[in-house]
Amino acid sequence: MAKLAEAQPAIARWVDPLIVAGPYAALVGAAIPLIAQLAANHRMGAMTNLGAVPPEVLEARMDAEMMRAEMEAMRERAAMMQEADATRREMAALMEQQQREMANA
Repeated sequence: MAKLAEAQPAIARWVDPLIVAGPYAALVGAAIPLIAQLAANHRMGAMTNLGAVPPEVLEARMDAEMMRAEMEAMRERAAMMQEADATRREMAALMEQQQREMANA
């Protein structure tokens, strides 16, 4: 694009302002949803047309995510407890076998 703009001044007249405004436009574009969500969270008006989500929906999402994470932790704990129990049983059986072998030796 830069080479094309260098070769053709008409294109350069369109591209140059975009290059200057580019970083600032990106910053404003990134800030608008954040500002809209903050405004929605503080009941400063309906901001859904700017991408904001009602605070109740955000709270419900967070509750659901926390419950999912807690449930996953409980599942992982249960699996680890089962694995530990199986290892204890295996270890006890191995120790018992070794004791029998020592008694027979």
